[in-house]
Amino acid sequence: MPEYQIDLISDHKAAVWIATSQAIAENWFLESGFLGALIERARFAAPE
Repeated sequence: MPEYQIDLISDHKAAVWIATSQAIAENWFLESGFLGALIERARFAAPE
């Protein structure tokens, strides 16, 4: 399984976590209200 760098950012005003990665694709991003949920979504959304 390939490894990707994913950047995590907390947006306190919107109360969400945002994941971005230029290594996966340009403009690739996910968001979630919970960090653990975001990490799980990123695992499934990243290409194998």
